[in-house]
Amino acid sequence: MTVAAHDESTHAARPDPDWSESFYASFFDPNGGWAGFTYIRRQPQIDEYRGLVVVYFPDGSAGVVAHVETTPAEGGALRVGGLCHTMIEPLQLWRIQYQGEVFHFERASEVTLGNDAPYVHRPRRELELDLEIGAYHPPIESRLRRTRRALPRPRRNEPGWLQSLASLPLRVRRVIAMDDARRYEVAGPAHGTIVANGRCDELAGSGRRDHAWGVRDYRVLDSWRWLNCNLGPRDGFGLAHVEVLGLQHTHGHLLCDGRLIEVADWSLENDWDASGIGGQSLRIVATTVDGDEHVIRGEVLGSVQLPMRAREFVSVVSEGRARFHWNGRTGFGISEFFERVHP
Repeated sequence: MTVAAHDESTHAARPDPDWSESFYASFFDPNGGWAGFTYIRRQPQIDEYRGLVVVYFPDGSAGVVAHVETTPAEGGALRVGGLCHTMIEPLQLWRIQYQGEVFHFERASEVTLGNDAPYVHRPRRELELDLEIGAYHPPIESRLRRTRRALPRPRRNEPGWLQSLASLPLRVRRVIAMDDARRYEVAGPAHGTIVANGRCDELAGSGRRDHAWGVRDYRVLDSWRWLNCNLGPRDGFGLAHVEVLGLQHTHGHLLCDGRLIEVADWSLENDWDASGIGGQSLRIVATTVDGDEHVIRGEVLGSVQLPMRAREFVSVVSEGRARFHWNGRTGFGISEFFERVHP
């Protein structure tokens, strides 16, 4: 399905409490300095609007802040707290702005967004983002391929195995409800300014936007991986694995010398970080629909842990700032690992 200009706008919600719409934008300094991402999610059926800002400072520290509101912002822009996403030209250009404080952490691994209470006494930094993110290529819509690989099923006597088994009928019904959900992503140049504690830096790098909408019930997901990187305006990749009900689905694309190539399948070998959720060293083998094989290596430079709760189910997303190496070039991007941890 082709992504049209009207797809960039917000969509009418279905009468399902798990219907949501999200807008994601990342940015990276090509020299390894500034990096980060912003995220806005609207869930109108339960009157919830969330905003998240995560910034990796050039000194290796991290800043994070989350906002939750119960009423949508006035006007055409997407706004939650001090975070604002504004469409300048559909499919081509968006403006990302934030003005306010972020909680400051000496190391990204210290960020665990599941408990806000300890944040009250953490140091804070003033932050202003004013960035424009363009497009290197047309938007790429996710089309998941089912692979033949099956995942291990819960074994008797493992923690949560009985609860996981009992939830299987519910999860099957919710997978069916999610069938018409849509998502696309686009990489592009990122330009603008970042002001932290009064110091203004110019950013002339790259970024990526992701827009998704539909019923998304995180109770049905076992895990996912999303790895993406820009290595200049004509090279990059976006790769995703989603594991649901013991089956693995995959999606991906490569941007090679300005040409978009669909990935038929890809595999990942990784070491684990101290949390046991996120990856550390990464080795990717991506096979295109033409049969060509590409090896991509990467290392995660720092990651934040973002717990997600959906009723009785608890999952964690590890968002890592990563450096990737491919075809003799080096670039920066995101290594995102999602794991359901209970049941």
